[in-house]
Amino acid sequence: MQPQTADVPGTTSIDKSSAPRESVDTISRKEKIKDAWNKIKWESWTFAIVLGLCECVFLALYCSVVTYGESDFAASKGGLDDVTFYYKAYSDIAIMMFIGFGLLMTFLKKASYTSVCMSFLIICICTQWAILVVAFWEYVAANHFHKIPLNVYWLVQGMFGSATVLISFGAVIGKISPVQLVIMAVVEIFFYGLNIYVGDFILKSTDIGGSMFIHTFGAYFGLCVSAFISNKKSKHGHVNKTPQYLNDIFSMIGTIFLWVYWPSFNSAPATITTRQQTIINTTLAQVGCTITTYIMSRLLRHGMKFEMEDLQNAAVSGGVAVGATANIMIQPGGALGIGLISGIISVLGFRFLTPFLEKRLRLHDSCGIHNLHGMPGVLGAIASIVATGIYSVNDPSLFKQGRAQAGFQAAALGVTLGIAIISGCITGLILMGLFPVRTQFFDDDKFFCLPVELMDEKNRAEEGLVGVYPPDANITSVELQDIKTLSDRGVTRAAAADIM
Repeated sequence: MQPQTADVPGTTSIDKSSAPRESVDTISRKEKIKDAWNKIKWESWTFAIVLGLCECVFLALYCSVVTYGESDFAASKGGLDDVTFYYKAYSDIAIMMFIGFGLLMTFLKKASYTSVCMSFLIICICTQWAILVVAFWEYVAANHFHKIPLNVYWLVQGMFGSATVLISFGAVIGKISPVQLVIMAVVEIFFYGLNIYVGDFILKSTDIGGSMFIHTFGAYFGLCVSAFISNKKSKHGHVNKTPQYLNDIFSMIGTIFLWVYWPSFNSAPATITTRQQTIINTTLAQVGCTITTYIMSRLLRHGMKFEMEDLQNAAVSGGVAVGATANIMIQPGGALGIGLISGIISVLGFRFLTPFLEKRLRLHDSCGIHNLHGMPGVLGAIASIVATGIYSVNDPSLFKQGRAQAGFQAAALGVTLGIAIISGCITGLILMGLFPVRTQFFDDDKFFCLPVELMDEKNRAEEGLVGVYPPDANITSVELQDIKTLSDRGVTRAAAADIM
């Protein structure tokens, strides 16, 4: 075939049929990569702006309404100063939060970075915000506003607020983005403070270990948020939700940290006269729930073998259940009994209730917080109703509401459930309205730079995104193999992409 003569004298045109052309699939793939990268940039900037604005607000408030508090030597603390009386409990609770909760949720085989790192972020956000919010509601109750005299006691209160959000995080981990998590944490702490205002300052209920105010509130708030941000892909059978051997070991280490330090969590607000019995009651409840957890798990699980999910969670449910009565003279047998019951209902929840809720109500709970915090928290509230009803008959002076204390305990439980469910639904609607539901679940690859060997090539290939990098990176399946080769030298995925 002779080349055609060009219109311009002395030149010839190139046969267009012989020119290299990109296939439709290649063009489509590049467009998908470009769109994906634009979404990542938008989400990253949104996260940075939202978190930065929150921190600017916190900085302004701390500069204007917070000052150093003077350490007193109150009789309720045995004449000890705040540092001596509270700091040991504070450090124990900090270990629970950073290590215990963080490692507990690492059972998700492809979301371990999210578990540890996002827990770290939650604690840093919520500790400073909870101090401001709880102090605000306390001053509302006293009808007297002044600067917050910051001391170690308030740091403990900040950690309690962090624990509440960490519990809620357990229901949405793997489904919530970092910017959504920041918004959820800020909103939840506000309603957490409101619930304490109603339950503690108005109803004057007793809940030293937070069975209602921390565990029940955090669990049902998180479940309601999860109901709005989940879809069919995030349900129980998701391939990335299955655990792995090493992940389960780290998760069990987190459980042991929680088990060891839970008495400090429950006893931190106790007076010098009730601190010992609070520690004893919490430890006995922990022992009891661990025993029944092993019994129930062996009898109910597949092949009549122990299930790690039960041991990682139900074995610490006793500390949750005894929280509302830990400083009451329920006697060692009462504490042990509460722990035994909590272990039973927690394992039953994991075995039967969680699958039922997911199948029938489409209520997805990533870490089973309903079984570890929700139901044991309600059990703790019921135990406090019974205990205050019994002991207030003989000595009404033991409680702020005298013989009517049991009724106020029941009211506090109802208020806690109401505020948690309503505020959780509001937060879920906000997150669903502002951000699209994720399509990639339980996978650190969405938000973290992972080592090359952890890249989920299958997921990327299914979406036409074999490694989502900036559009000009032009990562192809062939180059992906070269990137994997670089991993043998310890090169991370992001660095390998830069090399390519």
